[in-house]
Order: sequence, then C-alpha cells, then structure tokens
Amino acid sequence: MTMTDMDAAANDARDPAGDLGPGGLRVTKPGRTWLIKTVIMTIALIGFGCWALYDAVSLYPARGAKYAEFAEYQYLQLASQQNAMRSAAVREPTAAFETLNEERKLLGLEGLSDLERARYAWLDALRTIGRLNEDSVKSANDDPRARLAELATKWETANTPKPLAAYDIPSQWIILVACWGLGFWLLSILLKVLTTKYRWDASELCLHLPGGATLTPDDLEEIDKRKWDKFLVFLKIKSEHSRLGGKELRLDLYRHDPLESWILEMERVAFPEEAAESAGQEADEESQETAEA
Repeated sequence: MTMTDMDAAANDARDPAGDLGPGGLRVTKPGRTWLIKTVIMTIALIGFGCWALYDAVSLYPARGAKYAEFAEYQYLQLASQQNAMRSAAVREPTAAFETLNEERKLLGLEGLSDLERARYAWLDALRTIGRLNEDSVKSANDDPRARLAELATKWETANTPKPLAAYDIPSQWIILVACWGLGFWLLSILLKVLTTKYRWDASELCLHLPGGATLTPDDLEEIDKRKWDKFLVFLKIKSEHSRLGGKELRLDLYRHDPLESWILEMERVAFPEEAAESAGQEADEESQETAEA
C-alpha cells in the first residue's frame, strides 16, 4: 500500500492485534493519523464558522454603525454650512433612500447635489447594517443642531471609519453556513467511526462486522484491492453465506485500525498465491524507494 511518510510512521506504531475487547476479541479503534486530521479539520471549520458569526453579528455591524454615525455627521455638517438645517430632517427614511437611489441610478452620483450625496451616503450606511428606520434618524429629526454638536465632539478629532461593503455582512453568513455545514458533517463522520467497531477472533480468523455478521476466509469469493492505494478494500462474499451472500462489502482501512492487518491475514489463508504476490510487490516497492532515497 502506498502511504505518505506520516501514514507509514503511524502504521509502524500500530498494534497489529488491536485492542482487546470483551470475550477476548480484538477491537478496532480509529486510525491515529485519520483521527488527528479529522479532529483538526473539524475544530478549524467550526471555529472559523464561530469567527464568521462574531463578524456578522458584532464586529461588522459595530464598524458599520460607526461609519453611519460619521456619515450622519458629514451630512449635518454640510447642511449647516449650506443653511439647510430646517430641511435636514429625513422623514420616512426607507422611502427617502429609495427616492435618492432611483435618482442615483438615473443620474449617477455626480447628478446629485452635494447635500443629496451626503444624505444618500448616510442612509445607505444605515441600510447596510439593517438600521434604516425611524429610530436611527430620530435624533437628527428632533433637533439637528443639537445632534450636530453632539457628533462634532466625537468626530472632529476621530479617525474616519472604514465603510462596509454591501457584501461584508452577507458574506460572513455564507462563510458560517459553509464552515458549520462541513464541520458538523465531519463531526458526524467522526462520531460514526468512533462508534463503529470491527472485532477479530485470531484463533478462528473470524472477522465480526459492526452489523453482527461474521466472516471467515472460507466466506470470501474475492478480496478486491482496486483501491488499495486509497486504503479501501472490497470483499466479495460467497453466495452461500447466510447473511451476506452475494454482496460486496467496502471497508475503510484508513479509518479503522488495525483492520488492514486482519484482512491480510484472511487473504493469506483464502488466497495464498495472491497474498504472496502482493507481498512481493510491496517488497519491491520498498526496495525501490530505499534505493531512490
């Protein structure tokens, strides 16, 4: 079987007999290398999803709120400079934004007046964080001069905040769904492997399958190694088997340790010539790898 150096090192450390379980039967455990990789990937995906959740519900909305407040300050400051404070109030902010947005699409931003562009930037910032409502514009509507004075104490000396792009918050939800979807899918596989046990009776050369059926070398019609390099083996069962007759079983040797050694033991009894040929091929490959090294 072709393996990476890590996989080979992990296999060298294996107990070929497996853990001893009830009744003196040997029991598989999750493959060490597979387990480490899967746990790391699962933690990374779920953790990255949590990070995206924090960005979506806290970090980005807070940054967007800062920019919306700064845009409000710029709008009111411009209104004050143009002596337009009496008309600075924004009634029905959603409708006001839609009107400005239609004009922007028709005329472009250059077609709007300076005050309209400032108002559009403020309302668009509120829309981006989902706060385009009466409460968000209430202070500016009730007393625009007092609101301007309040904002000036903060923003005259503060750095200009970075605006949010329209896709910033939605993209975090997409990342969250993708990461948690993959992460919990891997977690389900991990739990399945942890609870799936193969058992081995060395004295009888009998493999006990998770579903309760048993296999001996005499039950095997063929051991198909077409995906042996991918740590998969397919067992074709003789038709006379009471429970599995005529079926083909797919076993994952990478996830279940030391299932590989048990299959090879069954092969040496059921198909000694093929087992010898496989052993010879592996020996040749090892010799070639040693020579190349």
